[in-house]
Amino acid sequence: MTEDLDVTLFLDQRSAQAVVDEMQQAGFSLRVPDIDDFVAKTRVLPFVYEPTRMPVDLVVGGPGLEESVNTTSSPI
Repeated sequence: MTEDLDVTLFLDQRSAQAVVDEMQQAGFSLRVPDIDDFVAKTRVLPFVYEPTRMPVDLVVGGPGLEESVNTTSSPI
């Protein structure tokens, strides 16, 4: 068992920055200073939910396995 929550997210037409902005409005803080470089290398947007300090990693989904198991397309 890990001590964080991992969620796969499909950006579709949104930018990583738009997702960061939405998450910050919902009480999450980004855990890295440079999202573009970090996302390009890892395909992860690492956050922490401030009220509980729970780490949440948004894994940027892409073609292949993640896309084949995508059963919903609801926005954040």
